[in-house]
This record gives sequence, C-alpha cells and structure tokens, in this order.
Amino acid sequence: MRKQFIGAVLAGMIAVFVAPSLAQTPAVTSMTVNLYAGPAGDYPVMAQLPAVTRRPSMSSA
Repeated sequence: MRKQFIGAVLAGMIAVFVAPSLAQTPAVTSMTVNLYAGPAGDYPVMAQLPAVTRRPSMSSA
C-alpha cells in the first residue's frame, strides 16, 4: 500500500513538473504570419512576423 502511494505521488510530481516545460515549446514560422487584433481575419492586422521567427506557442488550435 505504501509503495503504491509513493508511486502515485512521484507520478503526480513528474506530471506537474513536465507539463509546463511542454507548454513552452516554441513555434517557428515558415512564412510571414499576420497577427490580428481579434480572432478572425476580418480584424485589422496588428503586426507581422517574418518567416523563420521563433515565438512561444500561444495556442494549439
């Protein structure tokens, strides 16, 4: 019983410390990317990222 508890605690600690590092994986653009003021393409362009720019990933969608 004690070994199972220690195993569960270790697994939880690994999940807590590994997940944030996976979330910080940078994204690399392969072409110029427009950053819009809103969630759709009909919003104004606020900035452009040139090709081969490394940025922290903001979303997986």
